[in-house]
Amino acid sequence: NQMRERLTGDLADYVIDYLPVRTQSSNAENLALVSVSPRDAVIRYLEFLRKAGLTADALEIGPVALNRLLAVTSSSSERDNHLSITFGQEKTYLSVHSGRRLLLDREVALGEVQVIDQLCQALEVDQAFAKRMLYRELNLGVDDQFDAQALLEEHSDTLIQILKPLFVKLVDEINRAMSYTASQTRGEPIRHIFLLGSAAHWPLAGHLLSTLVKIPVHVLYPIARYDALQKFLNIPDHLHDHCLAVASGLALRGLVLRGEGLKGLDK
Repeated sequence: NQMRERLTGDLADYVIDYLPVRTQSSNAENLALVSVSPRDAVIRYLEFLRKAGLTADALEIGPVALNRLLAVTSSSSERDNHLSITFGQEKTYLSVHSGRRLLLDREVALGEVQVIDQLCQALEVDQAFAKRMLYRELNLGVDDQFDAQALLEEHSDTLIQILKPLFVKLVDEINRAMSYTASQTRGEPIRHIFLLGSAAHWPLAGHLLSTLVKIPVHVLYPIARYDALQKFLNIPDHLHDHCLAVASGLALRGLVLRGEGLKGLDK
C-alpha cells in the first residue's frame, strides 16, 4: 500500500523487494528499505545474461552485496558503522552499513559526467582530456616519466579547487547520513568511508573527501590481500586498484563463514 501511493502506474509494472531495517531506536519498528525497478528493465537485463549462456540464481541490489562483504571483511567491532560511496556516471549512491545491518541507501545527483563537465568548463579542455586528467593518465606530451609526474603534481591543486565545490554537495549528504545513523544507533558515529565506482580510480578523490569529512577514506578492494587469488584471476597490474566489491559480495551469497571474517576462506 505504501508503494502504491509513491509509484505511478500499475504495481505489476515493477519488480519490488524490501529489506526490514533493524535499528536500536524504539520508534522505528516498521522501518524498511524498498528496492523498486521497472519490470521491463529487469527482464532485459536477465535476457542479456541468458543470451550470454548464464543462468540467474537470484536478483540482488548492490548495497545488500556490499553489506555482506563488509560484514565479513571488517576487522572492527560488529557495532561499528561504515559508509560506502559508489560513484556512477550520473548518480552516486550512499549506503550505511552497521555491522550486518543495512541502515540506509540513498542516491545523490552527482556522477562522473558532472565532474568531467566541470573540468571542461573550468579548464577549457575537451572531455577526453579532462577525463585523462581526472584519472591521472596524462603525460601532457612529455616523454620523460619523471617530468610527466611533476606536471601532474603541479595540476593537483588546480583539480582540487575545481572538484571541491562538487564534493561539498556530496559532503552535505554524508552529514545527513551521519545524523540519521547516530539517531538509529544510539549516537554511534561512522568510522570509515569506502569508495567504489569511478571515484575509486581518481587519485585525488580519497584525499579530498577525507579532508572534508575528517573520516578515514579507503578504496574497497577485497582481494588485495590475497596474492594467490589475484594471480589466479589474472588481473593486470594496472587494474589492481579497480573494485570487485559488489562481485565479491554477490559471490559470498549463501556461504556460511566460520571464525573471524574471511579467515575461513583462506584455504
